[in-house]
Amino acid sequence: MGVQEEPVRDRYRSNERSTGQISRRQADSFSRSRWLSLQEQYEPAARFLERAIALDASYAPAWNRLAYCHAYSGDYSKAFAAMERYVTLLPSEPNPQNSYAEILRMSGNSRDALEHYSQALKIDPAFHRRRSGSLIPMR
Repeated sequence: MGVQEEPVRDRYRSNERSTGQISRRQADSFSRSRWLSLQEQYEPAARFLERAIALDASYAPAWNRLAYCHAYSGDYSKAFAAMERYVTLLPSEPNPQNSYAEILRMSGNSRDALEHYSQALKIDPAFHRRRSGSLIPMR
């Protein structure tokens, strides 16, 4: 039988408005992925995120960050798959739709990005004001 880890308050779930708990191992993997992402080492960061997800596949922030790591690495098919999971986990939150839109825009798909930005605003009409301008008008 494995050692029971003490849960850690999840400070990374603030944009999803939840107060879940994660294990120390999961928090460590997520923190390492964040540091590697800041160093633009997206593939190693993705490996740490995959570890965090293996510990709890419902950990939405890991799916979000994993999608961005894949997008920054140019692997949009993996980015979109991770985003689909993120959106599925938090269907009533605007951030997954906004993040999906950002990645679609990065890939050059402005039409679908606009749809996801619109979905974020349907979920929470005040979302764009709280995000300090992340919604970029597209023509």
